Amino acid sequence: MSFSVWQAGICAAGSTSTTIRLARGSSTDDDFYNGSTVEITAGLGNGQSKVLTDYAYTAPAYPSPAYYTGTVSTWTTTPDITSVYRIYEVELPLTPFRCKETGPARIKTGDLPGGEPFLISEGLKGTQLIVEGYIYESGQTLAQLKTSYIDPLRFLRYKQVELDTPDSMYDGFYIFEDFQFDQAYQHPAGFKYKMLFKKGSLFAVL
Repeated sequence: MSFSVWQAGICAAGSTSTTIRLARGSSTDDDFYNGSTVEITAGLGNGQSKVLTDYAYTAPAYPSPAYYTGTVSTWTTTPDITSVYRIYEVELPLTPFRCKETGPARIKTGDLPGGEPFLISEGLKGTQLIVEGYIYESGQTLAQLKTSYIDPLRFLRYKQVELDTPDSMYDGFYIFEDFQFDQAYQHPAGFKYKMLFKKGSLFAVL
C-alpha cells in the first residue's frame, strides 16, 4: 500500500460553472495542473471531482489580487469559498518505514495559502508527524525519480496538505513543514526522505 500527499485548500471567490478558483499559494506556472483531478472534499459541492483541462495564473494588478484558475467540465454545483478541495497527488511508490507522532507542536496563526487569513486548529493532540521512507522504482534513474517525486514534494512544502496513509491512522490535514532527502546508497537509484507535518486544519476567520 502506498502513501499519498495531496495539496489541499479552500476555494477563493470567483469560481464559475466551468472553472475553479484555487487558493493563494497554488502554482504560478500556467498549465501546471493540467490533467490533474481536483476533488471537492467539504463545503458546497462536496463529493464532486473533475479533471483540470487547463490552468492559468493571473498576476495581481492593483486593486485585483492574483487569480489561480482551473478549467473543468460543467460542475453540478459550482464551488464557493466554503468548498475545500484537494489536488496534485504525489503517491510514493513504497510505504514509509516509519511514521512517528510527536508533540504538542507549536502552531502559529497567520496568513496561510487559502486567500484569506486563517487559523490552524491544533485539534485534540496538536501533534506533529514525522514520516521517513525510501523512493525507489526498478528501472528508474535518479533524474526520473526526482522529476516524478522529489520536485512535486518540494512544491507542496509550506502548504496545507491532506494525507492518505496505508492504515488510515494518520489520515487528515497537515501543514507540510519540512522535507529532506538524500541519495539512498543501498539502492543504486533511489532516495531516502524525511518529511515533517504539523497537525491541523485551516479554518477561515469570520
